[in-house]
Amino acid sequence: MPFDLARFLIGLGIPLVEGYGLTEAGPVVTANEVGAYVPGTVGRPLEGVELEISSRGELLIRSPSVMNGYWNNETLTAEAIDAHGWLHTGDLAEIKEGLVVIRSRLKELVVLSTGEKVAPAEIEAAVLRDPLSTDTTSRSSAGASAPAPGPPE
Repeated sequence: MPFDLARFLIGLGIPLVEGYGLTEAGPVVTANEVGAYVPGTVGRPLEGVELEISSRGELLIRSPSVMNGYWNNETLTAEAIDAHGWLHTGDLAEIKEGLVVIRSRLKELVVLSTGEKVAPAEIEAAVLRDPLSTDTTSRSSAGASAPAPGPPE
């Protein structure tokens, strides 16, 4: 949910709950509690769910609810679940004070001339914070666009 919309709805007294999940993880992984929603986050991990952030910034999940693998596809299964049982989500995330913040998708990263890897949503959000900007779309060299804006810093 866009940060500004969440703040507006909270200001009206509307209780919000946001979470994160994916089919391979059974499906819910994190959720905010009613009355404890923090805009820009998708909450804390549910009981029995372990989370880690890889060296690349990717959210990793380990839980009894994670799938055993893709049907008849050992290659894809080995790409998704490592030898230690961590499911690689493909989502770039941070964990701040126990709350998960989803930043972007790993495949959407734009590599700058300096070699730094930047999520398009973060660039778009920075541009959209300028009052003179009303719309933006960033494109990688492959031509894929990313949605805007992402959660605040």
